[in-house]
Amino acid sequence: EARDAWDELRPQGTLDVALSYGLPPSAATTRPTTQPVYEITLTPTHLAATPKVLPYALSDLTGTIVIKPEGAEIRNVVGKHGGATVSVSGACDAAPPRTLRLKLSGREVPVDQDLLRALPASLSSLMKSMRLTGKVSFDFPTLTYSTPKPTPATEPSIAVADPDLDLAGNVWFLDASMDAGVPLTEINGLMKFSAGVRNGKLGGLRGTLQADTLKIAQRPATNFYAELFKPEKQDAMHIDKVQAAVAGGSMSGQIDLAFPATGPTRFGVGLVMQNADVTLLTGGKDNIHGQLNASLAMEGAWNDPTSHRGRGDVTVTGRDMYHIPLMLGLMQITNLSLPLTSPFSEANARYSVEGKKVNFEQIELRASNMIMRGNGSLNYGTKKVNLTFTTDNPHWPKLPLVDALLQGAKHELLKIHVNGTVQEPKVSGSMMDTFQTTVDEVFRAGESSGGTGKK
Repeated sequence: EARDAWDELRPQGTLDVALSYGLPPSAATTRPTTQPVYEITLTPTHLAATPKVLPYALSDLTGTIVIKPEGAEIRNVVGKHGGATVSVSGACDAAPPRTLRLKLSGREVPVDQDLLRALPASLSSLMKSMRLTGKVSFDFPTLTYSTPKPTPATEPSIAVADPDLDLAGNVWFLDASMDAGVPLTEINGLMKFSAGVRNGKLGGLRGTLQADTLKIAQRPATNFYAELFKPEKQDAMHIDKVQAAVAGGSMSGQIDLAFPATGPTRFGVGLVMQNADVTLLTGGKDNIHGQLNASLAMEGAWNDPTSHRGRGDVTVTGRDMYHIPLMLGLMQITNLSLPLTSPFSEANARYSVEGKKVNFEQIELRASNMIMRGNGSLNYGTKKVNLTFTTDNPHWPKLPLVDALLQGAKHELLKIHVNGTVQEPKVSGSMMDTFQTTVDEVFRAGESSGGTGKK
């Protein structure tokens, strides 16, 4: 039994050993079958171990391990793994099926291949699917690890089940990052949860995630909160009641993740942003001042952008908008520059997503003396854009009977085409689809632009 407990720890190195061994005082010499009483105290001096329960190599161990016939007691054992520190206390039954009842904590543990290999496969798979990186600290006051009952020798065909694991506690994120349908980086926060692993698969999980500071798609955010729930018999995670303060506004919504045993991880996201400061969203790089409201609903396979499908809309109201703020994936801001002589005060866009292509069903830009309406597409993989606009003046007089004909004629007389890339768009105007003119002549009406209309 002592050797079995020793093998559970798989120690290497040197240690001090104290051993007491003998029959209990009450045992009579006429009862030779009485089991001896022993106590082995192990005190590391220069010891490393890789416990079977958590095959995470620990060095420079301190603390004490006491082994008795009924099992092993772990007393404040602390070890190092690189710059990380892990401490464990608890007890392990000697006789199978063994149950370990532990208190486990760690500080500044990197989320790397060593940790992913040490965790149960289901937890490791979940962390991989969420692309969790960075460092974590954790504290699990309750961690129970139960090995399966041994398979009877008469039934060799029955496979040995994976151990069961139950844990509850806290995980602190230190400049960590993850992808939960929306990229989250520089996370400094706390996750509280309880979870169970059954037959090697993640069972139920319930908890909350809070972060004082983080970045959402590279935009600074504060006061992030979300509730996590995984049904016990489903390979899916629900992230509900998502809330955060972003760019002076608020974001809310929900995210669903599905990670089947076979096939790719899939996601579904529904998010809404309200009253965000466009200057903060764009990093102040562009001369845009205003407030943004947007929504997005999208789903697809995690690692396959071509499978993404969704819809969204965005509205920006403000001033000095010489650029068109386009909202892709809710947080990916793309600004399309047009050579305008007067700024817009309002911009609206409604779009759908098909893979890497965004189809703009409607774009409307309003200025004090002009309205531009258009549609087209943008590929956010290549950043290539293809848009067509028509212009209108809301202050033109409305003439009975002929107004409808006049409006149609205006749209046919002048169209504005935007092609090329978002960074370097090529803007041109066409009249009656026959005469071509430069964009400066279209917008500035008479100012020198270094060129004339050409057929």
